Amino acid sequence: MSAKRVKNMPATVARRRRLLPLRLLLGLVLLAQAAAACAQSAAQTAVGYKAEITDVDREAFPRIRVRVSITDSQGSGIPDTKQVRLLIQEDGNKVVEQSLSEGLSTSAVLVLDTSGSMSGEKLRRAKEAARAYLRMVPDTYRFALVGVSTTAAQLCAQPGAGPPCGFTNDVSALSNRIEGLSASGGTALQDGFGLALDLLRGRSDRKVIVALTDGLEVDSKSYVGAAGRQALIDRGVKEKSQAYTIGLGSDADAVYLRGLAVNGGKYLSSPDAAALRGTFEQVVKLLQRERVFVYDSPAKDPDGLERILTVRLVVDGKVSEEKRAVVAPGVIPHVRGDHVPYVAAVLFLILAPGLFAFAGGLRSVHGFRSASVVRLDHYSPLLGKRDPNVAVGGRTFREGDVVVLCPSCPKTQPYHIRSWRLLGCVCQYHPGGEVCYHRRLPRWLRYLLDSLSGRSVGETGRSWLCRCAGDPEGY
Repeated sequence: MSAKRVKNMPATVARRRRLLPLRLLLGLVLLAQAAAACAQSAAQTAVGYKAEITDVDREAFPRIRVRVSITDSQGSGIPDTKQVRLLIQEDGNKVVEQSLSEGLSTSAVLVLDTSGSMSGEKLRRAKEAARAYLRMVPDTYRFALVGVSTTAAQLCAQPGAGPPCGFTNDVSALSNRIEGLSASGGTALQDGFGLALDLLRGRSDRKVIVALTDGLEVDSKSYVGAAGRQALIDRGVKEKSQAYTIGLGSDADAVYLRGLAVNGGKYLSSPDAAALRGTFEQVVKLLQRERVFVYDSPAKDPDGLERILTVRLVVDGKVSEEKRAVVAPGVIPHVRGDHVPYVAAVLFLILAPGLFAFAGGLRSVHGFRSASVVRLDHYSPLLGKRDPNVAVGGRTFREGDVVVLCPSCPKTQPYHIRSWRLLGCVCQYHPGGEVCYHRRLPRWLRYLLDSLSGRSVGETGRSWLCRCAGDPEGY
C-alpha cells in the first residue's frame, strides 16, 4: 500500500460516514414508494362494495320499505354476475335475507315521446337507445311501453294486439314494436305519465318509470296544467313508483322534468340525440345501484321507540355493514298488556288531591253544621230576638228559622244563615268592640260592591253588606 493512499484513508472514512445518513434516508423513501405502489395495486385488484341505507318508509307500519344503495369504491352499481347476499336486521332480528345475484323483480314502464318534434334523427336515436336499454337491464325485468303524442296509449309488443296488454319479458318483440314507431302530433306527456302509473298500480315488485321527451306538456286531457302535474307527483310518491325522466335537447324543461322524478328517481339531460344511449346507460347503472326491500317489522305496535336497522352485505366472502337508527311511528311509548290499571293509576294521581280536598270540605261542613247550626223550635229562647245585621224594627227570629250560632263570638251570637255567610263567620261582637268585616276593605271597593248589589235590604239583612250599629254610612 502506497504512503499516499495510507495518508488519505482517514479523509475517505470520514466522507463515507457523512454520506451514510443520506443513503439511509434515500433507501427509506424508495421503500415507502414501493409499499404505496403495492397497496395501490392491491386496492385496484380487490374492489370493495358497500351498502348504504338511503331511505326508510314507515307510512304503512308495521310494513317497512328500506331503500339500499349498493356501490363499489368507484360509485358504480353491483353487477348481477357477483355472488352477493344481503341481510337486514331490526334490533338484531333478521327481517330480510336475499341473494342479489338472483336479481330483483322489476316492473318498468318506458314512456316515449313520439310527437312531431321528435321526427327525424331524434326519433331514430331515441329508438336505438330505448332498444339498447331493454337489452342492458337484467332478465328479471318486465316491461310495458307507452307512446305519447296528441294522446297517450299503451303500445303492445305482439303485432295486432291492443291494450290493455300488461307487462312482457319478450325484449325482442318489444324492440320490434319500438322500431316501428313514427313521430306525429302534439305532446300529452302528463297523460302518458298517468297511464304508466295506472299500469304499475297493484304490482308487488319494484316499480320504475323511464320517460323520454324533447319538449313541453301541451295536450293532456286527464292531467291538465300545474294541478295535473302535482297530482301525478303526489300519486307517484304515494304509490311508490320510482321515476326517471330524460330531457332531450335544449327545449326540454329541466325544472319540470326534475319534479316528476320522484321516489329516489333522477332527471337526466341528454344534450343531443347522439348522447341518448349513454343517458339510458346511466339509468341502468342507477337502477343496478339501488335496491328496495319490504318487510314486516317484528314489533307490531306503533310505540314511538327507536330501532336499529343493520344492513350486512357479503360480496365474494367480504362483509360490509351499515347501521341506522329508525324511530317507529307513535307519540308515546306503548304499554303492553292490560291498559286499565295504568289508566286508572294516572287518573287517580290527577284526581286524588281534589278528591281529598272535597272530602275534607264535606267533613268540615258536617262538623260545623253539627256544632253551630240549629233549627228553632217552639221552645227556643231565641224566638223574638233579632239578627245584629237586621235594622231595628226588622224581622226577628221565628219558629222554623235555621240559625247559625257563630262559634267565634264571645257570646254565642245567632245569625240568619245568609247574614252569617256574608260575615264569613267574622262576627260583629269582639272584645275590642263592634266591627264589621267588610270595613277592612278600601272605601271605594265598599261603595262599588254595595252599588253592584243594588243596595237591596231584605228581612235578613243586606244582600251584600251588613249594617253595623253606630255606622252612619251603613257599611
